[in-house]
Amino acid sequence: MTFREHIQSEKYKTLLSVITTATGFLFALVINSAIERYHEYQVYLSMREAIRIEAESNRETLESAFLKYYKTGVVLQQFETSVVSQLMYSPTFLKFSKTDEVKILSKYYRSLALANRYREKSEAMILEGKA
Repeated sequence: MTFREHIQSEKYKTLLSVITTATGFLFALVINSAIERYHEYQVYLSMREAIRIEAESNRETLESAFLKYYKTGVVLQQFETSVVSQLMYSPTFLKFSKTDEVKILSKYYRSLALANRYREKSEAMILEGKA
């Protein structure tokens, strides 16, 4: 084998090695990206579960502390909004949520915030003797 043939042979081996390495690297990036997306989606699902738990708690508050007494101007307990208010600004939550879900949660949050504001005003008026 001449020197020229040897160099030509090494070029092909080197090229094959570069292609193999690049393909392996790209494959690893794709797998890593898929795993990361899966983990983000699992976080999103836990966020949804946290909203569900908060909403269930608010349903109980609605039935036991709001509907029974608000006509008389008394509201015994505020609604919880901490979870939904934080998640509305979470990039992970917004990444996986549908537009309609975000709109519904915005309305839900706004309604709870207004109900809590009503409670605060009502309580202040009662304490000041204006009610």
